[in-house]
Amino acid sequence: MVIADERSLMFSWCFIRQGNHKLLPECARKISCDCFELMLYKAWYENIDKIVADIKAMSLNIPIIHCDKELGERISSNEEGALKEAISGFEINFQVAAELKVSRMVIHLWGGIPSDQNIERNILY
Repeated sequence: MVIADERSLMFSWCFIRQGNHKLLPECARKISCDCFELMLYKAWYENIDKIVADIKAMSLNIPIIHCDKELGERISSNEEGALKEAISGFEINFQVAAELKVSRMVIHLWGGIPSDQNIERNILY
């Protein structure tokens, strides 16, 4: 979770370990801010419909979603099926963004040294 001031786009980072979305309301009550940026995790994919429903019920102002950071690494990988897996992951992330009606999305097309070496490939896809 990121604490955000949407007007000035100033952010302070606050991570919830293991991506436990159920901690969001408790954390949000302790923080005074205009809005939040929600970071998505691959571990959420198999229960994404339930997690999105839970987050919607929290009534938090979440205008920004941070895509799963592993997706850029998957695009960059030369492993068989990696690109298909990345595209599938992006589709899930985009569906979550649409469900939560966010106005912005952070997308990483890289994830470190191995993927930086293939940045042209990542941009192409």
